[in-house]
Amino acid sequence: MENEDIIDFLFSKQEDEDTFNLKDNLLNELNTKIENYSDKISLIINKKIHPKNKLILEKLIRKSEIAKDEYHYRENQLYYKNGVVDGVNLMVTLLSFKWQMLYIFYIEHNLNLKQYLLNF
Repeated sequence: MENEDIIDFLFSKQEDEDTFNLKDNLLNELNTKIENYSDKISLIINKKIHPKNKLILEKLIRKSEIAKDEYHYRENQLYYKNGVVDGVNLMVTLLSFKWQMLYIFYIEHNLNLKQYLLNF
């Protein structure tokens, strides 16, 4: 991709390593359902559509499926990116909160925070 950032790069590496291969019964059932509908569409095209129009219709269906796949790929990329960003923000917030609490503790107890941090 042209404008790939680090999180997009991490996403593609995770995908290359098949990390996102979700073993889920419902997902498998839904995939089977999609395959069944695709088979039914093909059957109707072969039986009901005039030969001159079959090729046009099959190309349109293929292009539609490719566009949907691209859409879902990008959607998954954004879910991944937002999840990583949310996770990093949470970690930064928690670490910041921890340091603020430590600072308040030492101020309240008149301790030398600078000296403590140097020895930490």
